[in-house]
Amino acid sequence: MRWLILAAALAACAPMAEPGRVVLAPDGLVVSAPGRLEQIPFGTPREQVEQRVSETLGTRPVRSSNPECGGGPAELSRWAGLELLFRDGAFDGWFTAASTSPRSPEGIGVGVRETTLREAYATEVQPTSLGREFSAEGFSGLIDGGEVSALWAGTPCLAR
Repeated sequence: MRWLILAAALAACAPMAEPGRVVLAPDGLVVSAPGRLEQIPFGTPREQVEQRVSETLGTRPVRSSNPECGGGPAELSRWAGLELLFRDGAFDGWFTAASTSPRSPEGIGVGVRETTLREAYATEVQPTSLGREFSAEGFSGLIDGGEVSALWAGTPCLAR
């Protein structure tokens, strides 16, 4: 339901949308540019995801692989601060720890205060082996010094 609201809201402003915008979502990404708005859900083939994100950001990703990800071997595609994870050729998650990376529809991203996160989403925080880890309506991440220091959705490549 939240996706439908997000898509409708972004579609309403698509002609005035900032060119090259990627929005983080709990079940994938949304890319928008003048005259174009597209949801990219988890499960989308890697080639299609890379093409859409590259068209939107104007750069190609740096590709790598990690055979030791927590959820099993993964292929990674990175654009300046945004990492997308693929398993068996399909989009399986995203991760960011860069303050210049995309944000959620509510403006949540790396560097945002914990209080702002809690105002935007129902949030649970607990200590884990990674630090103060939060769960917020499909988003997950870490809080350090009262700020979001990492943000992810789907199946990230994290060592616990």
